[in-house]
Amino acid sequence: MSGQLLQQKQMLKAMSDYMASEKAISFDYDDGLEVVTKDDQKLALLSSGSVRSASRVPADSPTSS
Repeated sequence: MSGQLLQQKQMLKAMSDYMASEKAISFDYDDGLEVVTKDDQKLALLSSGSVRSASRVPADSPTSS
């Protein structure tokens, strides 16, 4: 495995561990996609929203049945 790939995997693991340790996660987003048709018309598709998670069960915790 190359040094760069190993570094990328370690960074992804660190980010995943951080996210898993959080008790609440929230973020807002704005996104856009522009498309040009064959007739040279420009179409813009825009979206925005919010994601809120106030309570989470950790991935490694047993869940009750």
